[in-house]
Amino acid sequence: PENTVPIARGLAPSITPQEAIPRAYEGTSTTNGWKLSLFYLTQSAGLDSADFALLSEIIRCESDWKQFNPDGSVVISKGNIGLGQINRLAHEKTYTAMGLDMANPHDNLAFTVFLYRRDGVRPWKAWSGHCWLKMPV
Repeated sequence: PENTVPIARGLAPSITPQEAIPRAYEGTSTTNGWKLSLFYLTQSAGLDSADFALLSEIIRCESDWKQFNPDGSVVISKGNIGLGQINRLAHEKTYTAMGLDMANPHDNLAFTVFLYRRDGVRPWKAWSGHCWLKMPV
């Protein structure tokens, strides 16, 4: 379907980011809202609670659950964008082809889950692994 996110290349049904997020939390900027969004996205992708816990720790270590700076601009560190600290240089072609905008927190989380399904922890291990490697991988 048009405007959907293929969560894991045919391993899970394609969903729109909005379908994965309860209406009560759409547009929320709270950590609990982001965590709830991540929970629904991981569940929709067929991942389990251990995957959710690991991705939660990765995001905590990468961005401290911050999508926006106090001035409202998107958190970008060394070319890495938002909650999942998605590397623009490495992934822009893919997320753009998927119709995702990394400045949008829900799209950022959806792509974080997509990357995790596709590549495991590799995209984050070298940069923040020291912070979350205590988690079972």
